Amino acid sequence: MASELFAAHSLSQISPVNQDAIRPTLAPNTQTIQSLKEIQPLTPAGGKKHAYFDIDETLFCHNPNGSFGSKRWRDQFKKEALTLLTHDTELSEKLPPLVSINTAVQKMHDHLTYSLATNIPTTLVESDTVEIINTLKEQGFTPIGFTSRQRGIWYRTHTPNIDELTSAQLNRVGIDFSNFANDPNSTLATLSDQAYGILFSSRESKSEYYEKEVVPLFEKEGYPVETIFVDDKKLYADTLAEIFGKHGIPHTTFNYTAVDAFEFDPHLANIGLYFHLQSPQAPLLTNEEARAIAAQHPDRDSAWYLKSAVEMTLTQLYSP
Repeated sequence: MASELFAAHSLSQISPVNQDAIRPTLAPNTQTIQSLKEIQPLTPAGGKKHAYFDIDETLFCHNPNGSFGSKRWRDQFKKEALTLLTHDTELSEKLPPLVSINTAVQKMHDHLTYSLATNIPTTLVESDTVEIINTLKEQGFTPIGFTSRQRGIWYRTHTPNIDELTSAQLNRVGIDFSNFANDPNSTLATLSDQAYGILFSSRESKSEYYEKEVVPLFEKEGYPVETIFVDDKKLYADTLAEIFGKHGIPHTTFNYTAVDAFEFDPHLANIGLYFHLQSPQAPLLTNEEARAIAAQHPDRDSAWYLKSAVEMTLTQLYSP
């Protein structure tokens, strides 16, 4: 599979790099892919090579067959909950004094997404992901996790041991980056934001983090001959390609769009949210199951499920 999946491009595509001189800049190289099978390294095995993988919606997700739990649901929930609390005075009056609507929405978002992370098993976005990562290892790459999560904060809420949670979620789907962390020759493993072979870039953008924390290490020990970066967010793929190019690092960044093909329906997402709050550890509803429930209760529209879910969440967060 390795020879078919990752046919090496010609070395003539790579600008020569003199580690002891001023490094030449390279043009940003970004590609959009729907499958990790489309990744094509530039070089044959040999030299230091890094393959960075985003985690959420790149390596794993929670509900590939349902609308609730996806990144599109997260965006939808924050917008709809903000609109609801802004216009529903009776509901917003239930907020404690000094808690703004914006603060309550963020708090609800963090509470619900953390419930998903701790109660619902992760699922590979693509069934061949582990095999593809192993093939990259055979090609001489060091696989490294690279997330915008923080080790002790969940979005905006201080929460301990997010690094342990993240590692456990990856292990559940057969991914383990810890070999990188245990490599005595890797100075990347010494970074304070590294744990279990994962770089936690905190609230900085990934490109800012990489340039501030990672590039200085390469200035001391030598640059990689090739770097791959995979992320479901195009912004991160584009901005990191600019940083790699700026520092003369041969690279390809991949905007990975597999989850964009998953069906998403806002009404079905609100039904899924409502039933998750009823039974947090139960399997999430698929779209098919949510449609069946919607057919059984035609009197309950999407707004009904959203308001019911917001009321339950506020009660969990702010009841004495």
